[in-house]
Amino acid sequence: TQVVRLSIKSAAGEMELQKQADHWQIVKPLRARADDQKVNDLIAQITNSRIAQFVADDAGDLHPYGLAEPRGAVTIFTGGDKSAASGQILQIGGVPEKAKDQVYVRFTPRKFVYTLPNKIESILGTKPNDLRDRHLVRFDQNQLDRITIDAPGKNKTVLARKDQNWTIVNRDNRAANAAEARRLIDLLNGELVTSFVADVASDLPKYGLDKPQLTVTLSAFASENTAETTAGEHPLATIAFGKIDGENVFARVG
Repeated sequence: TQVVRLSIKSAAGEMELQKQADHWQIVKPLRARADDQKVNDLIAQITNSRIAQFVADDAGDLHPYGLAEPRGAVTIFTGGDKSAASGQILQIGGVPEKAKDQVYVRFTPRKFVYTLPNKIESILGTKPNDLRDRHLVRFDQNQLDRITIDAPGKNKTVLARKDQNWTIVNRDNRAANAAEARRLIDLLNGELVTSFVADVASDLPKYGLDKPQLTVTLSAFASENTAETTAGEHPLATIAFGKIDGENVFARVG
């Protein structure tokens, strides 16, 4: 059964991830793209963990196992039902005295206390930035057929694609260098974030992003109205570049 939502609660707080279409998104404590492979690896770590030993059913006193007040919990939601009742909860408790390489856990669907190898604990230390997609921008290259480059004090450059050819719209649709256009697209598509600096937009002047030195807008263009679309540009992503800091430049994607 496909996992569609994942919640991790620990002393550090709560993180929630949700699958939207084919991609994972972090929805709590911030909204950001997640790295699909990293999230799938995390789910596999949970679902593929092998039970070390069965301890007791969970109807008795859970205090001896540190499960009356677990150190943390992971809730997995599968299928289309996202109600709280449908979540499968893995609670992580204390460490057995005679097996320091294990940890007590309780998996609610099984109504049993057992132990898993203690590497399962590492899940509780997972932070949002550990799972974030480090690609600067994600866009569908098949939809991309407009690139607008805007630098203060200079004329906007608008590139338009037809099949594999590119033209410069603001220069009477003069032919553009297709290889250079391709290189720009590949550069943006492959660019990786060095570090995530801030998750709120309140400090834009600090990073030179209140008045960017360069803004690149990637768009799809519909030339006519259909039942689904209206004519004109439909932005896929806008990337603003601010101050340069050594070998890095501050950027913001909208």
